Amino acid sequence: MLLPCQPADPGPLVRRLLDAHLVPPPAQTVSEWADANLVLPSGGPEPGRWRTARTPYLKRPMDLCSAHEPTERIGLLFGAQTAKTALELAVMLYRIAHAPTPMMFFAPSERPMLERFIRQRFDPTVAATECVRELLARPTRGPDG
Repeated sequence: MLLPCQPADPGPLVRRLLDAHLVPPPAQTVSEWADANLVLPSGGPEPGRWRTARTPYLKRPMDLCSAHEPTERIGLLFGAQTAKTALELAVMLYRIAHAPTPMMFFAPSERPMLERFIRQRFDPTVAATECVRELLARPTRGPDG
């Protein structure tokens, strides 16, 4: 008579390691992630740790960009200087850190404008946000080689 094979108990340490790496992290919204992680660099109008409560009108658009949301497109009709770039940065860095996915960023066709955005906004925000800074490799050369 054959008895069914019983797997050996892997032990509490192995179970904790498996749980830590096989169980998906809890769903987190962009605004929750930004409040916990995003740091705006010095030189901007409001440097320091991001606070969604400071711009409550951005919470819903930010959260619609969360990984667990089915939203594909969002249209914003905001006035000038209302933190739209900060919203874009929060979504990009959230995706890099929390829910990696292919992304494409569209900017005006003038190359100097895109380079200025990267140099003055994106790179300093990445440098100030530790959890993202650790994930991105530093380029060894410029975009043209």
